[in-house]
Amino acid sequence: QMTDTGILYLYQGICSLTKLESLIIDISGCELISDDGIRSLSMNNRGLKQLNVFRLNCTGLRKITENGIFALSSRIRQLQSLKNLDLKFAQCEKINDRGLESLAQAIRNLEYIEFLSLDFGSCKRISDNLFIYLRETFKGRKHLKNFKLQLEECRINEKGLVILKDAIKSIENLNLLDLRFSLSSTISNKSLYSLKDALSDISTLKDLKLDFSSCRKISDKGLFEIKESLKSLTSLENLNLHFGWSAKITKKGIDY
Repeated sequence: QMTDTGILYLYQGICSLTKLESLIIDISGCELISDDGIRSLSMNNRGLKQLNVFRLNCTGLRKITENGIFALSSRIRQLQSLKNLDLKFAQCEKINDRGLESLAQAIRNLEYIEFLSLDFGSCKRISDNLFIYLRETFKGRKHLKNFKLQLEECRINEKGLVILKDAIKSIENLNLLDLRFSLSSTISNKSLYSLKDALSDISTLKDLKLDFSSCRKISDKGLFEIKESLKSLTSLENLNLHFGWSAKITKKGIDY
């Protein structure tokens, strides 16, 4: 398997590419990679300053901690031309709020970001504080048009969804919204009410994806809130809703 040394060699090769506009790295499942490997990817490289697209898949790298995220954040902060950022750290169980705070601050520095996708599914040390960081990051965003957030099986609750509502409402020209909170034991109908409030203000939304599968506190009342929110989305072209394995949802909720 690839190790931290292999990542170092890989990045040294990337450093020679002075006109690189798109960089996609998938090291998912390489469990020997630690914070040192992420630091290697974060080393200064003038050739990356014109990157438009950066996608990094670190799913299942269980050795990564907030220190790795600190290093990555310092690098992202320097990518001033970045328009597309996709970070996957699902199942990186040692990542906590401190790391995500530094990442949110780095993203706040990306003036021209148009597409942002964050996957921290099964990172159970992450709390509702993430939404506070995102709220500050999204204030006055004029270029951000696509936002994806995956927090399956994470330690979030209704308070977090209220804060996320404010974060989403602060994005001025959102076209795509993809939220995935499956397997949450705390999200309930009140959470969907907060989401309804956020969606009602997004007149530009064209693509909406919501995944609340196996959120067992959601009932027919929650689906009613979603139905009400859809009425104001007059620009919507694509809709994907997932509420499977939610025991409290009945035929009545589907009929809404």
